[in-house]
Amino acid sequence: MRVSYALNTMTSAAKVNPKNLLLNVICLLALLVGASAQANAQNRYFYSVQSGNFNATTTWRFLSATSDPGRTAVIGSGLQGVPNAVGDYVRIGAGHTVTITNSPTITELVVDDNGAGGTLRFDEAGNRTLTVSGNVTVNAGGTIQALGTNATSQTHNLIINNNGNLTNNGGTLNLRVGTPVDVVNIQLQGNLSGSGTSTFNNITFNGTNNQLIDIVGTVNNVQAVTFNNTGTAPNNQITNQSVAFTNALTARQTAAGSTNISTFTAGNYRHDVNATYLVSNASITIGTNMTVTVLQGTMNFAHGNAINQVLTLSGALVVDGGTVNAGVNNTNTISQYANSLNMDAVGASITLNSGTLNVGNMATGYGNLRMSADNQTIVINGGTLRTERWVIGSGGTDNHVVTINGGLVQILPNVTTT
Repeated sequence: MRVSYALNTMTSAAKVNPKNLLLNVICLLALLVGASAQANAQNRYFYSVQSGNFNATTTWRFLSATSDPGRTAVIGSGLQGVPNAVGDYVRIGAGHTVTITNSPTITELVVDDNGAGGTLRFDEAGNRTLTVSGNVTVNAGGTIQALGTNATSQTHNLIINNNGNLTNNGGTLNLRVGTPVDVVNIQLQGNLSGSGTSTFNNITFNGTNNQLIDIVGTVNNVQAVTFNNTGTAPNNQITNQSVAFTNALTARQTAAGSTNISTFTAGNYRHDVNATYLVSNASITIGTNMTVTVLQGTMNFAHGNAINQVLTLSGALVVDGGTVNAGVNNTNTISQYANSLNMDAVGASITLNSGTLNVGNMATGYGNLRMSADNQTIVINGGTLRTERWVIGSGGTDNHVVTINGGLVQILPNVTTT
């Protein structure tokens, strides 16, 4: 690396200022030191050499290098050590089973690095946390698992930071097993991708940049999901394009009954998949910092058949295609507040560009679209809005703006007399 630094030139009549000269020299030295450090920056690449505990030196060999030296080089000339620092890249393969008995922090993880099988598992002697500041990849033949063989259930964490991705590249993720159940909860800042077989427990999408869900293969379970992307719009999107993931959410919510498995906290969840997402059977809230955008497929909110099922919209709902149903499966005829979409926060908004927004069961029960806080907006540019009752200014609230530029608005008072 070539570094050049030009000192200020001076005429022969100029007087040299010792302070300026010293400052120039210091700057030059700083540039040279920084360039040298960048040129020689090295990571540590760890490869498993036998089955064992994650924090045992006999499990690993490593080399310090600027790029991955490969399994042969590491095993041939590597040092013993334990990966537990940013800059540590970990590869598990050759049929080895590595058990996490501590709570390490690493930069990258590849399970089954050489096509001969490899397993990472979480110990049952206590709750463990693996923190990765980059990508986690499970290749074909590789496995990440909870054990589920102990009499006491354990809760572990896999935290993937720094916009790192989780890719099941034809391997196995088995993160909810046993009776009592051992689980591995995931906090993911990047994408969820790949194929293979995946059994999840709880997943939190907590990135600060756009995230993509496009995992394929077999998804057996998603016990619960939280959407909490804290990036700045438009770089706060969580785009779901996975039929397998959506079907797993719907199957789990069906089994859970009135217990909601989905939480919408922050970001922009984008439903861009031709599949039905049963979001909730019971009442549910879309948070103040949350936008839900539907591009295709179907999202069903408050879809059970009980009294006062409500989709509470504190943030924003955008329908750009597909169908959004709020309370359409509810046949209640007791309360005027049932089967409703209630905009309950200042600034809450609905934008309908295309597709369909159905509020309530217009055939047998109430359907209420309520604007219940100040400064709310509904803009209809296209598509179809269907409800039995539309209350603008519920509770005496002010400053509502309703703009209808196109589309079809159907008010269908089949049940109420108001």
